[in-house]
Amino acid sequence: MRFPIVIEEDGGVYVASAPDLPGVHDQGDSIDEAVTRLCDAAIVMIGEMIEDGDPIPDPSPVNNSKSIAIPSLVWAKALLYRAMKAKGWRRADLQRAMGVDKTTVARLLNVHHASRMNQIDQALAVLGVDLDIRTAA
Repeated sequence: MRFPIVIEEDGGVYVASAPDLPGVHDQGDSIDEAVTRLCDAAIVMIGEMIEDGDPIPDPSPVNNSKSIAIPSLVWAKALLYRAMKAKGWRRADLQRAMGVDKTTVARLLNVHHASRMNQIDQALAVLGVDLDIRTAA
């Protein structure tokens, strides 16, 4: 998943932001550094949105502008979280439906944990949702 970004130069420092993710901005001495740091900040923000119970927005169309790619595993976790919210489920509901312990569910929603995709597929299945993976140029 790609989020459009804005990069501005300010006195030799490049400041990057992701307008679709409020509060996500970072800077660097080069454009590449600013973009790399921005991507890391976006992942942290998505994790905080999940922890705080906040909605995670869809990105605006990129339309050949600059963008950052959210790792597919992180986005799959965001989609799992969104499916839970849409169904009105809490973590305990998912835990019971999957027949797993609370640590497993916590890890499935932790953007910094390297969960296995088959576990995310299992969690989405109990929610009645399929993960649709596509490629985009």
